[in-house]
Amino acid sequence: PILPLMFKEALKNAVDQTGGYAGLLMDFEGIPVESYVGPESPFDIEVVGAEVSVLVKQIQRTTSMLDAGATEEVSFKSDRMQT
Repeated sequence: PILPLMFKEALKNAVDQTGGYAGLLMDFEGIPVESYVGPESPFDIEVVGAEVSVLVKQIQRTTSMLDAGATEEVSFKSDRMQT
């Protein structure tokens, strides 16, 4: 399958070029489509994706309730990393 290989390559390039740990493409239900994990990654990116998808769904419900329009971007930043 050519398409999934393109996703994996794009994720790898994004992670490698930014110095990130991992990249994940998932559907709106939080199901992983493709992922790339760098050799230095300290975590399971699919578990992180599942947890983040719960938060994104809550944010989408909140913006809908507030009639604020579609959610365009969500970012989490801590002392040691940014998601």
